[in-house]
Amino acid sequence: MRSSLRVLGPLGIFLSGCLGPNNPFAIFALPVEVGELVASAAKDDTGWERISGNGPKTIEDARGHVLIVEVFTLDCHACDERLTAYRKLYVDTKGLRVIAVEVDPITEQTKADLERRADALDLDYSVMIDQKGGLRSKLDEKDLPVCMVFDRDGKLALSKLTCNGDGLDAVVSTARRLLATE
Repeated sequence: MRSSLRVLGPLGIFLSGCLGPNNPFAIFALPVEVGELVASAAKDDTGWERISGNGPKTIEDARGHVLIVEVFTLDCHACDERLTAYRKLYVDTKGLRVIAVEVDPITEQTKADLERRADALDLDYSVMIDQKGGLRSKLDEKDLPVCMVFDRDGKLALSKLTCNGDGLDAVVSTARRLLATE
């Protein structure tokens, strides 16, 4: 396996990511179809049900603000670091919105577990569950978790198969850079 960087799509959006905390190759391109799928789902009323927090439900609801969208599963315990880092950034800055979308198969137990997790992590931004299963049915395990950062106009600025360390730093620094520009 080798690391690769590439510019994808007609908009020339730079997409990068990592396979996980033990991957020696910290950067590789997120498959275009995964990025497009998540971005498309976040653009309209996706069937996501709010479990906790407040804030936007879609990219359109967040227009005028920088937006982080994190798509994860309950068994991703490393995601807690990112979800907590997003909370700190959300609380410390004005103009940021966060949507965390959990995509495990929907059961009452899944909803209860997600609600407990959001409470335990003190997440006060939008924590959603993919009620219709649209994302989960189209994503492979290898495609998760994924994080996207959108600018104030709803344009994709960064998309990563997220990991801790460099991946989290890239998401936070991209959001801070976008927040610093008016």
